[in-house]
Order: sequence, then C-alpha cells, then structure tokens
Amino acid sequence: MGMLDDLLAAINTYPSDSVTVDVVDFEEPGAHINVKEICRFRVRVRNNGQLDMRNVRLHVEGSRFASVSVTDFLGIPTNFGSSVISGGRNIDAHASATFGDFHMRADAATGDGGTEDEDLFTIHVSSYDANLEHILRDHSHHAGNPEEAYHRHIHPE
Repeated sequence: MGMLDDLLAAINTYPSDSVTVDVVDFEEPGAHINVKEICRFRVRVRNNGQLDMRNVRLHVEGSRFASVSVTDFLGIPTNFGSSVISGGRNIDAHASATFGDFHMRADAATGDGGTEDEDLFTIHVSSYDANLEHILRDHSHHAGNPEEAYHRHIHPE
C-alpha cells in the first residue's frame, strides 16, 4: 500500500480514532421527561488529532422514543423528524467546537412504563473535509540538522 493509500485510510478512520462527541447542556423541562415534552441540547465535538477538520457536519438520529430537530433563525425548533444534519463548523487540530441548538421531542414512553433508560438519540460526524495545514505548517520548526559550517582561516593584520 502506498503513502497516499495510507493517508486515505487514516482520513477514513479519523473520526473514530481521533474525535469525541458529547451531549452538553441538555435541558429537561422538569425532574423527568414526559411524552410530548421538548428538550434542548448542544453537542461538543473534540478533535484530538493532527488533522484540521473543515465543514464538520453532525448527523443526529432520533430513536423509536424521540424525534429530533434543529432551530430556525428565531431559535424555535421546527420539523421534528427521525434525523437532522447540522450546519458545518471548522474544528482545528487539538480543539473543540460546540454545535447547537438541537431539540428532542419525547414521542413514546421508554420500557417499564417510563422507568427504563433507553437511547433517545445518537450523534456522529456525518461529513468533514480533511485539512493538512496543522501538520504541514505547525509542525515545521527550527531544525538543528542538517547543519553546515563554513570554515576558513583569518590572517592577522
């Protein structure tokens, strides 16, 4: 396998190898979630690796218990459905970005009459553009080797 094939393989597995996705700022309407209630949340994506990620988009997918939505320009959730794709964000190497606002609507009670925890939605990186700028620019530095010395003798006056 050549170097370009190795690079392509590394880019294809980059999200699973070097990225973490966390739900943050999950706002429940009360002490628990009832059917038909809506919860707001955000998603933090941490880029722990060497690639700059450009135009990162998230895929948020609801479950049989909940549907999901993004907000319109007024901050109101619209068009609840089985999944949504976020707008794109840039995330530099070794940096993070928070995406939001997303909303989840509780559509059905979870098992055992609403007492059993279930996955309400899942989130993963839908797409991104790999950028090598961090590797090619930020890792270029003062190099001590190779070194050349110019030598001659100097005569006294």
